[in-house]
Amino acid sequence: MVRAILRLALALSAGWPIPAHAAAAEAGSRVQAVKRHVPRHTLRSGIEGRVKMLSRGLGLDPKQQAELRKVLEGQRDQVQRVWNDPSLSGPYRVIATQAISERTADQIRALLNEEQRKKYNPPKQPHDPAASKPDVEAWMNAITPKK
Repeated sequence: MVRAILRLALALSAGWPIPAHAAAAEAGSRVQAVKRHVPRHTLRSGIEGRVKMLSRGLGLDPKQQAELRKVLEGQRDQVQRVWNDPSLSGPYRVIATQAISERTADQIRALLNEEQRKKYNPPKQPHDPAASKPDVEAWMNAITPKK
């Protein structure tokens, strides 16, 4: 693979024409190589970053941090199962991921004391369709530039 990349670089620097399929194949193999060599700790560092951020923002104690880490790891595992299931459609995956995120937020709220809950994102209010009826005219006025 290194030789192929060097050939591609040499051809580009020399100004030689490169068939589109060859360039695409090289780009694809480089992407695959990067995907294969992603260190495992990188996946975990996203959770660690979220734990640190929430710990600083909410003033979590070590016990809360450990529980938060477990909740976030559970969320990651659930989302991975949904997105790796080939029998699920795209729209269902999105809906399932949103539901997992909402459950995770509820689990995080359950870990917090009252003061910390006030700082954390408040729960979403259920949407009341009767309270806000769609108004096409208002929408058109909002997107139409004023003269």
